Amino acid sequence: MDGQDLPEQLYDVSDCETSPFERLLSAYRNKFVDTLPSSKYFQSRYGRHIIRRYRPNASKSDLLSGANVNFREFVIYLLKEGANTNEHWTPCTSALPSLHPQLHLRGAIRDDI
Repeated sequence: MDGQDLPEQLYDVSDCETSPFERLLSAYRNKFVDTLPSSKYFQSRYGRHIIRRYRPNASKSDLLSGANVNFREFVIYLLKEGANTNEHWTPCTSALPSLHPQLHLRGAIRDDI
């Protein structure tokens, strides 16, 4: 019996998430600033598109690598093309529509306490 088979009375549905602004900044840093192999994938997959569309007079090396996307370009990309283009920066609430009517508790994760 998995969690989906349990009657609703047996459990509470909850959600705990970070601030949307912290999530956005974290996604930017992790995918466009870090030098991890996964970051290189995002720079190639998304960074080249962002630079091509939102950076006038981009250098050839930036267009080829997708590296050096700045935060302003990233935000403009999200505003113009939608935050739902990738699950790493999609708002957490987008994953909850089917659970929302049953949500009993919602919390937030804070780093400052």
